Amino acid sequence: MGLIQKLTGSKVNRNFHIYLILMLVIYTAYVLLMNYRIKMSDVWMAKADTLTPENIESIMQYGKWSERIEISSIILFVVMGILSIITNKLWVFFKYNLILVISILMFSFVFYFITTLTIFNLLLPLMNLSSYFSILLVYVLLAKILKFRRDKKIMLFSRL
Repeated sequence: MGLIQKLTGSKVNRNFHIYLILMLVIYTAYVLLMNYRIKMSDVWMAKADTLTPENIESIMQYGKWSERIEISSIILFVVMGILSIITNKLWVFFKYNLILVISILMFSFVFYFITTLTIFNLLLPLMNLSSYFSILLVYVLLAKILKFRRDKKIMLFSRL
């Protein structure tokens, strides 16, 4: 059975499907907002030598929105990671994040030609999540090592 068939099967929790869709929606919102910010910065720079207080307020507001979008993706990732640990579906979580990374890379390639954003701006949400993903991966590896050592000690004592 292929990976797509396994992921879309009835046994897989629907939460992961919702997670993947929400993350892609958040990523698309991030790209659209960043593209709009870049276009507006060009307009503000072309207008005059000085920025008006309204322009400064708009710049600050767009910055807050993009920050909130990034934070929402991190919160969603952490919540799903914790739920995956609790429900013991961490492998499924890793598979869905692999699909998410591939999707973001494909969207970035498309958005690179459609928008004025650089590759760095397009991949920034992915870079932000990579540190949290690394922490989760280290946790899983340590848990596996500790479980293996504990099981090895139990087997040793059962022989005596």
